Amino acid sequence: LQKIPSVAIFPQARRLARSPANGGGKVHCRTDSATAMKWLIVSQSVFVPAFLAALVTTASASSADGVNPVTKVVRLLGDLKSKIEADTERNQDAHEKYQCWCGKVEEAKTKSINEAKALVKDLQDDIDINEKKKEGTETELKKTAKNMQDAQEAYDKASKAYNQLNTALKHQIAESHEAVESIVKAKGFLGGPIALLQQKSSAVKAALKEVILALPAGQAANVNSTSLGLLEKAITTGPVSMTGTLTAVMEQLDNSFNSSLDALMDQKNKADADHENATAEVRATLTTLKKETATLQRKVAEIETDIAEKTELKGATEAQQKADADFLNTTSTTCLARRTEFNNFLKQREQELAGCNKALEHLTSDEARELTLRSVPTAPSFLQQLSSSDRALSALQVEAARSGSRRLSALAAQVRKALPSGGFTKVLASMDTMLKTLSDEAAADQAKKDKCQENYQKIASTVNNQTFLVRKNEAKIAVLENQVEDFQKKQAEAEDEIAENKKELASLEKLRKAEATTYASEKTDDEASIKLLKETYDMLAKFYTEEPKAASLLQGTVIPEDTSQENKDLMRSEAKYELSDRNEQKGAADMVLGMMEHIIDSLKGDIASATATEDEAIADYGAQKKELEKSNADLTDTIADLKSDITKAKGKISDRDEDKTDAQEEVDAQNKFKSQIQEECEWIISKFAMRFEKRESEAAGIKRAKDLLENTGLSFLQKRSGRYASLRGVMQPQSIL
Repeated sequence: LQKIPSVAIFPQARRLARSPANGGGKVHCRTDSATAMKWLIVSQSVFVPAFLAALVTTASASSADGVNPVTKVVRLLGDLKSKIEADTERNQDAHEKYQCWCGKVEEAKTKSINEAKALVKDLQDDIDINEKKKEGTETELKKTAKNMQDAQEAYDKASKAYNQLNTALKHQIAESHEAVESIVKAKGFLGGPIALLQQKSSAVKAALKEVILALPAGQAANVNSTSLGLLEKAITTGPVSMTGTLTAVMEQLDNSFNSSLDALMDQKNKADADHENATAEVRATLTTLKKETATLQRKVAEIETDIAEKTELKGATEAQQKADADFLNTTSTTCLARRTEFNNFLKQREQELAGCNKALEHLTSDEARELTLRSVPTAPSFLQQLSSSDRALSALQVEAARSGSRRLSALAAQVRKALPSGGFTKVLASMDTMLKTLSDEAAADQAKKDKCQENYQKIASTVNNQTFLVRKNEAKIAVLENQVEDFQKKQAEAEDEIAENKKELASLEKLRKAEATTYASEKTDDEASIKLLKETYDMLAKFYTEEPKAASLLQGTVIPEDTSQENKDLMRSEAKYELSDRNEQKGAADMVLGMMEHIIDSLKGDIASATATEDEAIADYGAQKKELEKSNADLTDTIADLKSDITKAKGKISDRDEDKTDAQEEVDAQNKFKSQIQEECEWIISKFAMRFEKRESEAAGIKRAKDLLENTGLSFLQKRSGRYASLRGVMQPQSIL
């Protein structure tokens, strides 16, 4: 109807306006029903077709009721205006509800986006702070590592110097021992009688040569050149004539080298003590630095974990922020489009109302009322006589053809079938049922549309939230897996260190046993030698310390008178010999005894030195063993803590994985649910407006037909005589509707 010019729809009105009775074909702007109908056509309303049908009905029915048809038209125009306003108000309410939803979504998403921005900023600030903390901690870690390296290098350097000094001192001590032993041996020869020296001259010379050869190269300069010359002379000429001098030289050399040996031993003992103290100090320092390193490494790991977690959370928050922004943009675009659509709707309704108001203005002015009273009498109309049932049938047929409604076609068939008998009770009941059906369908469509929009919104919100949880849990799982890997790596390192410590303990124990065995064996040999020398010493010294025994019985005895001459001579000849003094060899014996005493003292010194060394080795072994065992205990505790951390982390991974699975299942369930309702929802949303308008049109047609069928009075327009009689039969209801 909107595309057909008004003159095509109302040819009678055009001919009426150009009739000779109205000015010989000149078109006049008459304030009559034709002009009102033209304004309604201009308004382009969905209500106009209904109004036109009602107008025809009113034009005929009013004559029978004794009411002027134009008055009825004015009433219908008022009803039409009320319907337009009511429809506008209903759409206004729906639009306001939708815009309220838009406002809530915009408010919620804007708040979410702003909160996400604030959270991202806070997370970035925390990440920056942690980066600085990490940088500072790593700097401390490097300093600690440098201190450990410096301490180790200093210890290695000191150990190298100590080893060199210790080797040199051991060599010098061994040389001094050898020199002292050769001096003691030479002194033993020189302390004997001259006859013995003469007999053993070659042995004495060899002993003197051993003294010269045994003199330490580093101490040869400390030996008086005169003494060396005397020794060399004695070797060349013989020691017999130089016994006293050589004895003095040997004594001087013995004292000198014994003093030197004592000084070397003191120096070695001091070097050992200093090295032991330095070793203990370095070990303590390294232990402290190792603990500091472990603490700093844990701190760095914690900071890195925190950075990783916050970085992942920041990424997930940014992703959620983007998703919210996209959703907000889409919603804002849709809401803006709906506002534009509604504004256009309002403009159309304004045009409709303007058409109604203009039509009312034409029909309700004083001039119009006076004119209609003259030209449109209450008596018979210019329209063809039609019954109410015919007009009802015509209204249903026109609306069925216009809307393509099978239900109206079926209803029109029922009306046609009932026309001959005039029994419309069942038809009216069918109309009521259909009107209720249309109302129920409208309510059902509205409910479906609202439910679909609600479900879409819930699905979008749930999918966004659950997707965020999936990403967040994935990020957390990645962080926890890195932690587990780091913990396992540290556990393996600790286990390797424990294994190395156990190897070192086994090596120390093996070395300790070997040292203890060597010490016990050497001590046993030295003690056996001391015992042997003491026994020998006692045997030799006993002779010179006991009282002299009685002289031989042959010496000083009286020769009996009856002894034969031969025996007397023999006895007298014995008296001529005197035994040597029992102490005549005491000097040589003293020298031997002195040498044995020196050897015994030397052996005792060796035992004492070896015992001290053994005690030091035992203490050092105990300290190292204690340190290694403590290190293993600490490492064992660390491994236990790491295992606990690994178990906790794996538990968290399991929990996060379950949360991720639950979230993903929820996302899948929501998407599945959306796919299940999507076809129906898309159809109802896209077809809602069309179905609404079609139902409104169907309902209007049914109501018009129902009103006509319920009219029990006359529904015909009587014939009208006069100038309009020639128009009979020109307009049929179908052409108007």
